[in-house]
Order: sequence, then structure tokens, then C-alpha cells
Amino acid sequence: MSLLSALLRRMFNSPILPLFLGIRTLLQIYSSTLLDFSMYLTATKFFLQGGNPYLAVTPQVYPPAFLYIMIPFALLPITIAQVLWTSLSILSLFFSIRLLLPKFNLRGQIFFALLALQLFPIKYALAQGQINFFVLLGFLLFYHFTSSKINLKAAFSLATIIIMKLNPIILFIYLGIQKKFRAIYYTLATLIILNISIDLFTTHDLTFSFAQITLFRSVHLPLEYYNQSLPALLGRLNLSTPTTFISLTILSLTTIASFRPYRHLDQAQRVERSQSNRPHSYSFPLFLTTILLLSPITWQHYLFWTLPAFTYLVTQTKKPNIYLITLSFSLINLNLKNPQPFENFQLIYSHATLGLILLYILLIRSTSKSAVKHPSQ
Repeated sequence: MSLLSALLRRMFNSPILPLFLGIRTLLQIYSSTLLDFSMYLTATKFFLQGGNPYLAVTPQVYPPAFLYIMIPFALLPITIAQVLWTSLSILSLFFSIRLLLPKFNLRGQIFFALLALQLFPIKYALAQGQINFFVLLGFLLFYHFTSSKINLKAAFSLATIIIMKLNPIILFIYLGIQKKFRAIYYTLATLIILNISIDLFTTHDLTFSFAQITLFRSVHLPLEYYNQSLPALLGRLNLSTPTTFISLTILSLTTIASFRPYRHLDQAQRVERSQSNRPHSYSFPLFLTTILLLSPITWQHYLFWTLPAFTYLVTQTKKPNIYLITLSFSLINLNLKNPQPFENFQLIYSHATLGLILLYILLIRSTSKSAVKHPSQ
């Protein structure tokens, strides 16, 4: 056993580090502002008073059905609502870690959840009261139900994610690749029912208002440092290449990468792979990374959606390139306290975008290696 392995095992078995991380997390929670959660509540309370939430002082930016999630919190006293929201966010992260690391015992899962809470995207999202913890758990539940061929629950999970964040709509392509057409129909039906039914409680056309604000946000792309998407990087570089062309190109690459391992399988191997409990384990983190790359807006606190990708690369690939994985992980989780001096140095200013591109390449390579393991007979 190497000295590093022995040190890591000692740290893991000692109660000192988990205790320190727990205290540090509690202090972060105590000093948090929950600014985003307060904005959600403001728009929801405005809706309950008869107003259009997309015209509130802090307008809603999510699909109309998002109100179904926020109304219960808006009816509670503000302090209770904040405590409940934060508690549910932490629980969502913990259950996400449990789904990502099922072979670890409860103590190990708690330890890694505490470690994750020290990463900038996660601790920032927690302090701001962001919705992203529920989105991550929704992603993993969606993958679990899809792998288990439970179409109805997979559809409900995806529909729930989409009413919290619109960009996961790319996962329809993921379902299409797997020929999960029934799950697609269920998801679309759920989205239509949820978003149209909320209009029954108001005289405002919320769907039209949401379409307007979505179009405005798509046209007026924010180019500040905290937006680490590929379109934002191209905008900062003043490149004229249309975002749509690049998006379609990357989507094509993602689709090709998802299919590549199956070119080398004979018919019997394809049937065996399709009947396995966890098909396409490489393509799901690839699609999550694609979502973060392609979205017009990928704020830094979205970036912990890359946890499934890094978990896959470390635990499910043979001979993972630890150096490149560490470099990608570091670039994605880095935060510059004062980014303005680096505004003209995009290799530094857009560090997370570069980390996502590297992560995307590592996942593409992992699909190629997976294909080599199953040569045609």
C-alpha cells in the first residue's frame, strides 16, 4: 500500500475530518442568503396575489409548472420555508451521492457528500438556495428508471427536471437513441398537462409569457464570467459562427459517440447489452456534459451536474487517465474571486468551459475503449 493510500484511508476512518467538514458546512448554511430561493418565492407570491409571475419584481424564468413546486413553500412562514428548502437540498445531494456510489457504505456516502459540499459550485448553490440539487437528483432518478425500464417513472422524472430547468430537454435525444419512445410520449404528455393546467388558476397566459422571456434570454446571451457555456465563450471571442450550427455539431458528435460501441457488437452481444440492467452507462454522463456545454446559460453553480460524469470516469472505466480527469475537475470547480484582470485571457477566464470540453473528450474516449472490449466475431 502506498503512502498516499494509507494517508487517505487514515483520513477516511478518522472522525476528525468528517466533523470538520460538517461544522464548516453548518457555518456556510448559517451565513447563506438564499437569494435565488427568495426570488422564487417573490414571483410565486405575486402569482398567488393574482399577478403574472413573469412580470414580478424578480420574475420567474422557469416554465409555468414550476409554480406547483414553489406554491407549498410560499404558503409557509419564510423562516420555515428556508429551513425546509435547505434541508431538502442537502438531502437531495446525499441521495444523489447514494445513487452515484452504491457500493460505499452509509458512512462513506456521508463523507463524500460532505466533501462535495466544499466544492464551489455546490456550496454556492446551497448558499443561494438554488434549485440545482433537485435537478441533479432528478437526473439520476431518470437514469435509474430508464435503466430499469420503468418508463412512466422515467418520464415523470424528466418532466419534473424540465419544469425546473429547460435545457435538459436534450435528453429526449437520449431516449430516442435508446428507442424509449413510450417514455418520450409520457414525458410530453406530463409537460403539457402540468403547464396548461396552471393556466386554469389565472387569467394570464403564462405559457406565452414564458416563451417571451425564454426568447429574450436566448437572444441576449449573458457573456459575464459566471456563464461558462460554450456559446458564452464564443460570444466573448466575438466569433460569428452561429450557435445553432455548433449545437447541432456537438449533438451529432454526442449521438455518434453513443452509437459507436455498438458497431463492433454482433447480434447476440447487442441483445445481451440491451437486456442488461444498466445500458448505455457511458452515454448518460456524456449527455449531461453536452447539456452544460450547449446551453446558452451555464452558470457556475450548474457545474456540479458533472458529478455523474466524473464518477463514471473514475469508477467504471479501465485505466482512467487520472491526470486529465483531475485537470478537468479542477478547471470546472475553480472560481476566480476577481475575474476582471483575466477578461482578455479566455484560457483563464473561460476555465470551466475548457474543463467541460476536456471532460467531453474524455467521455468520448471512454466510449471508444468500451467498443474495443467487444470486437466483432
